[in-house]
Amino acid sequence: MTVSDPRHRQAFYAPSQGASELDREEINFGAILATLWRGKWIIALIGALVTTIGGYYAIGIATPVYRASSVIILEPNQEQIVDLQSVAAGLSGDTSEINSELEVLRSRGLMGKVVQELNLISDPEFNRSLAPANWLTRVKHLFLLRPDSNPAKTDLRRAEDRVVSALLSQVSVSNIRASLVFRITASSTDPEKSAGIADAIAEAYVADQVTVKREATREATAWLSAQVEELEQTLQDAESKVANFNANTELISTNALRLLERQAKELRERIVAAADAKTKLTAAVNHETAELTEKQQDLTRINRQLASLRASEQDLMRQISAQNQDLITLQQLTREAEASRVLYEYFLARFNETAAQQGIQQADSRILSRAVIPLRSSEPRTLRILTLSGLAGLVLGALIVLLRERLRNSFQTLQDIEATTGYPVLGQVPALAIRTRPKLLASLIENQTSAAAEAIRNLRTSLLLSDPDHPPQVLVSTSAMPGEGKTTHALALAHSLSGLNRRVLLLGADIRASTLPEYFRELPETDLVSVLLNQACLEDAIYHPRELEIDVLSGASSMHNAPDLFATDAFANLIETLRDRYDHIVIDTPPVLAVPDARLIARSADAILFTVHWNKTSQAQVNEALRLLHSAGQRITGLVFARVSPGALRPYGYGAYSKYAGAV
Repeated sequence: MTVSDPRHRQAFYAPSQGASELDREEINFGAILATLWRGKWIIALIGALVTTIGGYYAIGIATPVYRASSVIILEPNQEQIVDLQSVAAGLSGDTSEINSELEVLRSRGLMGKVVQELNLISDPEFNRSLAPANWLTRVKHLFLLRPDSNPAKTDLRRAEDRVVSALLSQVSVSNIRASLVFRITASSTDPEKSAGIADAIAEAYVADQVTVKREATREATAWLSAQVEELEQTLQDAESKVANFNANTELISTNALRLLERQAKELRERIVAAADAKTKLTAAVNHETAELTEKQQDLTRINRQLASLRASEQDLMRQISAQNQDLITLQQLTREAEASRVLYEYFLARFNETAAQQGIQQADSRILSRAVIPLRSSEPRTLRILTLSGLAGLVLGALIVLLRERLRNSFQTLQDIEATTGYPVLGQVPALAIRTRPKLLASLIENQTSAAAEAIRNLRTSLLLSDPDHPPQVLVSTSAMPGEGKTTHALALAHSLSGLNRRVLLLGADIRASTLPEYFRELPETDLVSVLLNQACLEDAIYHPRELEIDVLSGASSMHNAPDLFATDAFANLIETLRDRYDHIVIDTPPVLAVPDARLIARSADAILFTVHWNKTSQAQVNEALRLLHSAGQRITGLVFARVSPGALRPYGYGAYSKYAGAV
């Protein structure tokens, strides 16, 4: 009876169809949680390890850090000591100025003054170059430092910059919301030092405000002094020009100019009167002949008088024009002198005010409270470090477990292998507690209630129930790769079947690398190959071991071409002959991926058991072996999980191996 027999079609399980792309892309949170639960001890171990490392760092390595805070408050629009306009105006207290003052408190310039005041450049806590050199320091000096033309000056500048940067990293400044109050917090390994640094920053900030105002006032005073001197000289020059102009010209005034203009008007009136008289006299001369001589004399006199008046008018107009021009020039010089005087007096008054302000400048802030020397360290926060370390360890452990599960290429659960192959797992056989193959027989006989024995009996039951009406007679035990336990299962299954008072033959069909001689030391020289080649009879090749109630037909290592032997009618006829003699024939074949023998032998089988090494055989190997069997028209009956670790299966829900080992 072969696998092509319709009676046995229903006993074979075809692989399930692949899931859709959408199903494969869905995240199975249940599977993720199950994976995390299986790896809970790994997660717990890594969590405990990271927590221990964090605790060791917090308690044994980390240096205690103390924090101290001083508080200052801005005081905009302060009352002036004297009612004078200040050169450096006070703060208004708006948001932009508050933000600006925050940056001033964090500035490197202010921190540089604190470094100099407290001599922090000589403090190893801030000047790391004074600390003992280590490998990291040497590497930095080797790769980062460059030669300089003035090494001493460069080293000093770099040291100052590093100290300022170190101080900035240990100082924080914050503005209390909706207020003009600033909190300056300094950190240090010394509690007194931390308080001293916080107070020094606050004092330097307040002093810096006064210094800035004084410097501004001093510079303004110096500038105003120069301007006053320059304006005084300009005023003197303008007044000199007015005086010189007055000295070099006739006395000029508005009244005198008006008098000249009145004289000019009178002359014009007299000229008009003389002209009228001339006109009348000329008319009389033309109409009268008597007294002509006398009138001609009057006309001559009038002409001379008119000419004299006109000459006087021209001279007077020239005087008026000259006086007008001189008056304009005098007024312009006077205005320039007056403008210089006003500007001089203004700058002189501003200079006097600024000079009076020197020494009475006030800061726009004051220290509200000085730093208190801390009694306890602020860092390390042991509880927080332990908590975060524990959480980080748990997350790291979970990631490792998930990554290991993601990268795992073998099978660990029934669901994994059944979902991948589409075939059921008929049995899970734990690793046998033997070190050498010859001890297997004694173990099978002596340990009838062991977990392995129960697993084999369960495998036997599952196999026989795969087709209750026609239980399989010829059974093939194979695997993808060598060393997966197929021979052990074949021998144990044959022994278990004999316990049902049935005639059982164990057929060793691996004629390339047979291991049966290691289990049975007294095998006859006549073997399977001799029988197939008609070189010996079947009865001479069958071995009857004293320890077991089975027969053994071994295929010892041979130089013959195995595929040619198993593809012949001789092998098929041999199987048919053995069917008549035995109730069950268990055939141990070579691995499927190694040679094609198993695919040829399986043509004569009723059932195929495919052994998979738990947590070792890769999915690619199993899939390729099944593909080769399918290409030959073979469908396996079921899978056997070999060398299963009972403890490793408990997280998957398959515990209690001591009582019900191998249960499916």
